[in-house]
Formats: sequence, C-alpha cells, structure tokens
Amino acid sequence: MRENEFLNRLTSIAVQLSAERDVEKLLHIILESCIEITNSDAGSIYTVENDELHFEYTLNHSVDFPFSKYAMPLDRQSISGNCALNKTAYNISSMKKVEKLFNIKHNESFDKSVDYRTINMLVVPMMDYYGEVIGVMQLINKKEEGSDITISGKTTVKLPSYTELDEQITSSLASQAAILIARSRLYNDLSNLLDSIISTLSAALELRDPVTAGHSRKVADYAVKLARAVNDDDVIYKDVRFSENQLKELEIASLLHDIGKIGISESILQKQNRLSDEKLNEIEARLYLMGEIIKNGSYSTYKIGFSENVPAFVERIRRISDSNLLEYEDAGFLNELKNESPIRYNGRELYFLNDEEYESLSIESGNLTKEERDLINMHAKYSEEILERIDWGKRLHSVPKIASRHHERLNGMGYPYGLDMTQLSIRERILAIADIFDALTAVIRPYKEAVSKDKAYKILDYEVRIGTLDRNLVDLFKTLE
Repeated sequence: MRENEFLNRLTSIAVQLSAERDVEKLLHIILESCIEITNSDAGSIYTVENDELHFEYTLNHSVDFPFSKYAMPLDRQSISGNCALNKTAYNISSMKKVEKLFNIKHNESFDKSVDYRTINMLVVPMMDYYGEVIGVMQLINKKEEGSDITISGKTTVKLPSYTELDEQITSSLASQAAILIARSRLYNDLSNLLDSIISTLSAALELRDPVTAGHSRKVADYAVKLARAVNDDDVIYKDVRFSENQLKELEIASLLHDIGKIGISESILQKQNRLSDEKLNEIEARLYLMGEIIKNGSYSTYKIGFSENVPAFVERIRRISDSNLLEYEDAGFLNELKNESPIRYNGRELYFLNDEEYESLSIESGNLTKEERDLINMHAKYSEEILERIDWGKRLHSVPKIASRHHERLNGMGYPYGLDMTQLSIRERILAIADIFDALTAVIRPYKEAVSKDKAYKILDYEVRIGTLDRNLVDLFKTLE
C-alpha cells in the first residue's frame, strides 16, 4: 500500500470510528481495518467484562465457518488473557514460541475444527483513556501484500512476520477504538440512567395521582407514533422530518408533561366528587340537627317542609355531589337552600348550605370549583419550571417547552400561556392531540366514563372545527389505529 493511500486509509478509518456509536459496529470496523492494513488473513476481538474474556467477533479470509459468542476466564491460560492482564502487545512470529512466552501451549483445537493453521500472530490490548483494558485484538497470519494465498491446516508456506510498524499502527487504532467503545458504553449508560430517572419521575407522579396511572406512557406512545406518521407523509408534511433525537425529545416531554401536578394539592388532584365524604357527613349531621330544631319551634312553611323530609334533602345533596353535570332542577334546589335564612342555635347561625358548599355543589360540569380549576391549570406551568431545572444538554433542550404546551390551543384559548397557532410547533400540537385522546378513552378515571375511540375521534373533529386542534394532524392521527 503506497504511502498516500496508506495515510488516506488511516484517515478514513479514524473518521469511521469517530462517527460510530454502536459498539458492535465499532468492533467490526476496527478488526476489518486492522486486518486490511496489516495484510492479515484472519483476526478476532475479545472484550473484557466481569473478569471474563468475551469472544465477540472474528473474520477469516481463508475459511468460512459459523461462530458464536462465548466467554472464558480472564487468566493466564490463554494468549489473550496474558495480553489483557499484562497490558502488553505480543508479536508472535511462530506459535512454537507461545510456550516459552507464556508457559502454556497454543491451543490448536479451534484450528483443527475448521481445518486452519495459525502460523503467526499479533495480539494487542485495547486500552481506554484510564489505561484500563476493555478488549484484546488478535491478528493472525500476516501475508505478503497482494497475496491471495488460502491457508488451511496443511499449509506449510513461510509467512512474513508482523513488523514494528504493524504493531504501532494496530496498537494506536486499537486504543482509539477502545476509547470510543468506552465512550459509547458511557453514553449508553447515561442514556439508560436518564430513561430510568424519567420512568421513576413518571411513576412517582402516578403514585400521587393513581387515577391517571399509565396515562403518560400511553400519551408518549400516541405522540411518537403520530410524529413517525408525519415523517412518513410525503404530501402535507413532505418538508417535515423529525430526527430520532427529536422523537426522543417528544417522548420524554410526553412522559413528563404532567410532572407539574406534584405541585398541586392531593385534595384537588384526587378529587372525585364535588364534596368530600367528610364534608357530606358534616352537612348531613347539620341538616338533621336543623330539622329537629325546626320541629320544636315556630318557622316558615318551607322550613317545616324541610324538617319533615330531611332524609330526602340529604340524599339529593349526595346525588348532586356525585354527579358530573348539574341538572336545571337541581340548580334551583341548591339556590333555594342557599337563599333560605339560617337558624340560630346556641348563639350560632346554622345555614342549610354555606357559601363554600354551595359553590362546590353548583358547579355546572365536573367537580372542581373555579379556584380549584385555576390551580389545576397551573400544572403545565409547573411542569416547565420543574423540567427547566434539569440540564437537558443540547440534544434534549426542548423537553421543558414541549411538555408545558400540551394544554395550549391553536385559537389562543388554552393555558397556561394562551399561545396560538403561530407560536405552537408541530410537536407541541401532536402532544396536545395525544393527551386529549387518551384522557377521553382512559377507562380508570372515576369522575368520568371512558368514551369509544369513534366518539373520541368525533370530539377531536369538533375541537378542529372550533379552532383548537390542528386539522391535518387530527386526520393523520385517525389513520393510525
């Protein structure tokens, strides 16, 4: 190989190694490159893990044989074990020298099993930047440049020995590969750590809000699936392509979009009815007491009628508390109770319904008062504030922003910031659709019944018509199921 060609090849190898993160591919690149540069006929790579040598990859130009990964002890009973433990490269010009070098005999069982002969060998440790050996590379049977000789168990031809330059270049490339492999493993470890932290945060939120268990995971699945569909669309979204990194951002933001709920009181977060059981029991005891007082005194016709029907009044209040929608007749009933004058008892005024109770019972839809709803609505802003405290780095810097926008609407009527269509990205619009759809179809929420997918699609279409959701994304979403 001419000098210029050789230098170009080394540069190309360095670029390939630097660009690759997959450890398997790194092993393949380094072994195949070193075999090519040194004119070797074969080679193998072992990795060091947990005091074992793991046979990872092999290549042989003379014989074709199936191989499988296996592990063996990291000790001095093998050539590779000595190389790893001594952190030393060995240029073995003849396998007859193995016994003198290591006080062991070269194991010929593998050669015999595939009808091959190992004549000479270059063994180099793969050391990372801490000087730790993470693997061993064996190069086998150096050939003359341009030689196409096939080596078998019967081969007796004399082969050239590995040169000092072979050893230097191979050791240098092996160390570079080792550093990159260590980097890739560190990257994978950090990625796995991040995933576990995110899963833990999501699980912690579900412990505080059990009725939404599984919601974040399903929202993330819907969102990523819709984003991939955008990638596959060559008409409306032909100019939009999300990278794997951007899809990861969307997934993480979806998993953590409700993390701000940890800043909301559990009494509000887990509120299932308009009034708690404790509050209803308090009202019941008070109304029965008022009924007895009215029976023993001089009161209006309304109050007398009340005293004769306390159980019915109590039952109706309980039913209203459990309902999701306030009926017109029930609204009138509550108004009558609220406006009826109180009864004095032991220097105190007893009301049929006080202001707080009336406000909660007279909610038109759902079970949250305006004040409670305003507090709940703050969770999206809290999500952004919490997530912004995490250093997401350059790759994931958009996570807090995407996560906090899931209740924003295209017509500017969402919360917490009132953003409109000119301010919301496609990924933020995607998350809004995924969040609404799962909230509609979820079956474990006691304060509402799940709707069918068809009905949920109709609700999404309605939201499109009133200008809150993206029509094209909703249409695409409906094709995914």
